Amino acid sequence: NSSLASFFGRLSYDYKQIYYLSATVRRDGSSRFIGDNKWGNFYSVSGGVALKQMAFLKSVSWLENLKLRAGYGAIGNQEIGNYAYANVISPYYNYPFGGTAASGYSQSTLGNQNLKWETSFQYNGGVDVELWKGALVFSLDYFYKVTEDMLVNASNPPSVGYAEPAWINSGSVLNNGVEFEATYRGGKDD
Repeated sequence: NSSLASFFGRLSYDYKQIYYLSATVRRDGSSRFIGDNKWGNFYSVSGGVALKQMAFLKSVSWLENLKLRAGYGAIGNQEIGNYAYANVISPYYNYPFGGTAASGYSQSTLGNQNLKWETSFQYNGGVDVELWKGALVFSLDYFYKVTEDMLVNASNPPSVGYAEPAWINSGSVLNNGVEFEATYRGGKDD
């Protein structure tokens, strides 16, 4: 069995439908980790500016929407097997012993009591534009995401035998790029 407990709080602010701000704090506890590593703290903050709502753009008839936005946040991953922190001893049959086969127990999985949350940190920024009463809509986004303390299976040296490898926190991955989405709705108005 496994269990997950989460607590979070969120604050949102909207000033005259022009400026937007949102912040979230989250604390997650997982039974898949032990000791001081059981709990992880994760957070996010984002903001936006609806430029179309500002006085200098309100009268521009061909511009339906223009919004700038940015955000930063951290999320956690606890997706490993249950009890990965513990060594597992399992029945093993057919040990050669005195010319016969005997049953016994052997270590089938290596545990790691130092496991902790894998954490991803992401920055992003973007712009949303809608033109000519929705005939052309597009969004442009830039993202930069770093995942640290990745949860991976270690490789065992041959001297370990047949035991399943232990889970460890190792390595990091960087993903970044630009995403562009566009929609065109042509045709006659009804």
